[in-house]
This record gives sequence, C-alpha cells and structure tokens, in this order.
Amino acid sequence: MTTARRRRRGFGTLRQLPSRRFQASYVGPDGRRHTAPATFDTRGDAVGWLARAQADISRDEWHRPAPPKRTTDTFAGYSAAWLATRPLTARTRNEYGKILDTHLLPAFGALPLDDIDAPMVRGWYAGLATGPTRKAHAYALLKTILATAVADDAIPANPCRIRGAGLATRARKPRPATLAELAVITEAVRPRWQAMILLAAWCGLRFGELAELRRADIDLAAGVVRVRRAVIDVAGQSVIGAPKSAAGSAT
Repeated sequence: MTTARRRRRGFGTLRQLPSRRFQASYVGPDGRRHTAPATFDTRGDAVGWLARAQADISRDEWHRPAPPKRTTDTFAGYSAAWLATRPLTARTRNEYGKILDTHLLPAFGALPLDDIDAPMVRGWYAGLATGPTRKAHAYALLKTILATAVADDAIPANPCRIRGAGLATRARKPRPATLAELAVITEAVRPRWQAMILLAAWCGLRFGELAELRRADIDLAAGVVRVRRAVIDVAGQSVIGAPKSAAGSAT
C-alpha cells in the first residue's frame, strides 16, 4: 500500500500523497500549523507556496489564513459522479454499483466527504458483515473513490489507512486436476463440449472467452487459438465484448 511521505525543510513541511500530488504546511507565528488550501501537481509549486508564506512572515506582512472551506459534496453525490466518469467495462460498472448500493452508501452516502475519517472507516470495516473477498472489494472501492477526492482537492487526505484491507485472500488454494482426472472429466461430458474442457485446461482461457470461440478463431495448421471476444453476464444479460486482457489475444 502506498503511504504519504513527509520531507522536513528549513521552513515548512512537504508531504507527497498517494495520489502523487504534494501537500505543503508550516507552523505560523501564531504557533499553529497551516496547510495549503489545495494540493500541488509538482514539488516546485509546493515549495513556491511555502516560500511566499516565509517571505510574508519575514516582512511582518503575514496574516492568519482563513480556515479551509469545507466541501459540501456528500459521498453519495461524489461517488455517483465518479462512477459515471470512469472508463469501466459494463460488468465492472455494474459490480461497483452493487458494492456502492449494498456496502458503501448505507454507511457513508449522506455524509459530506470531510466527515469521513479514519476511525469511522475502521469501524465500518470491522463491522462489515460479508465474505472476505467482498469485504476486500468494498474497502478497495471506497479507498479508490476517496483517493480521487484527494486528487480533486475535495479532501486533504485519504482516511482509508488499513494495511492490506483491500487485498482479497483465498479461503483455500485451488488444486488443478491431474492428467488422470482431466481425462475422466473430458470423457464424462458430451463430445461437443470436450474441446472446451481441454482448451480451458491447457490454454488457461476464461469461460467467457471459451464460450465465444468460433471455428475461424482456431488455426489447426499453425496451432493457434485467437481469443477475439468474450461474453459476460451483466445484470442477467449476456454482453459480448473484448477479452479481459491483451495477453489473451493469442494462445
């Protein structure tokens, strides 16, 4: 998990956020720490902001900055806009929508983004009543949405800080069929499905890729299977699209 990195300077502090943007702050003549009202694209921009603050202090022209303006965006509104503008496949968009409706919006939907803090996220995660994989996916989605909010300067930092919470672990490690077991499985199905069983075992194709193979996709002379399409289920409807990854385009 990427963590923010702080770098202390002669004046002020620079902090690189997980979004790769920079946050700058300093302790003013009033003894309080003041943070830039927005994050910066580059380290140089952050250093420039600190230099101007230091110059104002040295000229005795410094004035206490106004408190940062709180965002009025609720998590529900921000996440809806986030989901609408992300370049996602139909299946992923549908899955994210389910996670939002089931796990995220009931807990955070009505809250302004500023009100979501680390203790609240930890409490939500600890009480999330679902399987470990679904729990990891829900946390990862929350963290990703709020990381975008940090990049948009809607919030100063991401409150999702639970190490490893977004990583799904298998309850048990799958065991591939042995050659003898593969032969039994192949012989047990109808002849029309046997090629699918063998391609799945030896070529590692996903079911959606296997289901969309055509005769023209198989070159027996060259020993090549071209994976050009895949079928997925989206809200009970079959949707045909490109394979999940470019690595599966030729086997």
